[in-house]
Amino acid sequence: MLNALQTLLSLSGWTGFFICFLIVWVIWQFNRLLYFAVKLFLRALRFIAPAIMRPTLTRLFVCATLALCLFLWRLQVSDALQYVEQMYIAPVYAVSDTSTHALACFEAKAKKHLDSYEFETFKTETASIAAQTGSTPLAFYMVYLSECGMNPFIIREDGNAAGPIQFTRTGLEGLKINDKPATLDMVKAMCVKRDISGLMRLTREYMTDRSKGKPLQRPCDVYTCVFAPSFVGADESAVLYQGCQNPQYYKNAGLDGYRIVNGRYVRLNAYCDGKLTISDLAISLEAKKAALLRSFVD
Repeated sequence: MLNALQTLLSLSGWTGFFICFLIVWVIWQFNRLLYFAVKLFLRALRFIAPAIMRPTLTRLFVCATLALCLFLWRLQVSDALQYVEQMYIAPVYAVSDTSTHALACFEAKAKKHLDSYEFETFKTETASIAAQTGSTPLAFYMVYLSECGMNPFIIREDGNAAGPIQFTRTGLEGLKINDKPATLDMVKAMCVKRDISGLMRLTREYMTDRSKGKPLQRPCDVYTCVFAPSFVGADESAVLYQGCQNPQYYKNAGLDGYRIVNGRYVRLNAYCDGKLTISDLAISLEAKKAALLRSFVD
């Protein structure tokens, strides 16, 4: 708009004068409208003034009492609001979808972050890694969605994780980049440079090394390999991290508290038990996938 205004002001002759006349008229009219809006607002205040409560001692006491009740049961009220939203206003239905349509939805989201070369490399390498680890591209996409939002170049806000599976300093132990011990700074530099080939090579090295030859058939198996690789192949009830004061649980508490209620995915604080199990990983991945598919329908 500023460029257009500068272009108009550079016109000469009667055309330039007419443009200046219009600009002055529009500014004048805008000031009139602003003045009218202020007057209308002040009149509205005078009209509703009788309805505004005066802060008497009785009213302050009642308000404080009700506020204390709300404060004491704020988590229950929050859960009730979330329950209504997730069950009736914006429900996400628990329907298992492994079709090519689901795959296409994940790839469409990835394309929002990648150019054509980056996307083809991302897609091809993911399929190759999945085949090598006994998994499927969809299972890997579901983990990517949870970890990086389908943007393999993302660096976490606190700077402690980066890349398609959010490599951490601990997770990089034993891995190499260009025959040098991998560091988080190297991974972040690769993200900044948008080195998709390097990031996918590192992802392959991690997944094949940490899975130790165990097939990652389900999405939760892939996520367990990323999240707590020592538990790959364990029962779904296996507890990966627990304890609300445990930093590992606290950082990933958003994966806890998912349930299926009447065919809908619901996450409430009341459902969080302070334990992260492989089953929690599984249902959180399915819930996020269902939400993604629903967004494409919307």
